[in-house]
Amino acid sequence: MDKVIVLATDWAEDYWEKEKEAPYSGIGNISNYLPEWNDLKNESYPLAGIGVYGKFKQRDLRHKKLVYLCIKGIDFRDGIAYFDFIPIGMSSVESGEFISKFTHSSHKLFFCLDANDVIGALKEEGETPPAEWLELISSASSISSSDVVCWKDYIGKYFLEIIDNNKPLGNDEFEDRCYNLLRAIGFNVTQWGHSCSGAYPDGEIYIDDDIIVVYDCKNTKKFYLSADEMRKMEEYIEDAQIQYKIKDVYGLYIAYGFNSKPNNNFLYFEVDYLVYILYKKIILGYKFNLSPFRKIFVNRYTLNRDLIDKEWRSK
Repeated sequence: MDKVIVLATDWAEDYWEKEKEAPYSGIGNISNYLPEWNDLKNESYPLAGIGVYGKFKQRDLRHKKLVYLCIKGIDFRDGIAYFDFIPIGMSSVESGEFISKFTHSSHKLFFCLDANDVIGALKEEGETPPAEWLELISSASSISSSDVVCWKDYIGKYFLEIIDNNKPLGNDEFEDRCYNLLRAIGFNVTQWGHSCSGAYPDGEIYIDDDIIVVYDCKNTKKFYLSADEMRKMEEYIEDAQIQYKIKDVYGLYIAYGFNSKPNNNFLYFEVDYLVYILYKKIILGYKFNLSPFRKIFVNRYTLNRDLIDKEWRSK
């Protein structure tokens, strides 16, 4: 079976590290949770699984490393789904980081993912799954981690280094590369920031003749919008409205991550997603266009993989 069963919990910090039968109660119709249920009933076990830690009713365990599982069997009776498993090995990838790549399923307690997508997501994090686990996938020989092409393989070193956690950039270099990234995506951009003196945003993005986005780059994983930062962005927006005589001016923060997003008047883009959009431009070629950004800016949407995949479909 070219699927991987993902099981999630916040029951205990070491829940997936010990062999057991994991029960999920109150299921009702299991097909609503596992559309693949009819196929799974006829599968030859064991199957490949992954145990992740999430944030549900008990606590937030998303920082815990995921665990590779061997699923020995699945049973469903009296509204309870039982997953009999053996742990194969601990991953170096945090559960939250893995689940964030599959936001359409991040709220579920168990679900199936395509094996190619799972291995590709792990490869993005520099992870090679255990050989014993790969052997549980029926076509493992054809989708080994060394053969899977993930989206980052399409991106050059200059832009990949923006999101390489092992090679932190200086603040000015981060700003420069964000500017070049925006240009590579196709935006008409002017850079200000460290290249000029005075109170200016790091740059401006021009959408046709009626939308301007002033942006600031924040070289941090936990950017917090303080009162001072909010005041500066509001001044940048007001200055642009006066200078260009345009009402539709938006404020954008570009960072590795955000500690909170308390002000819905602004936009917040994680730089990883901008690099992912560059991949979309490469893979779509002449079919790629910037028109979805108009909707994103006007509605102040937050970028994520689901939104990007929806607006820039590869097929």
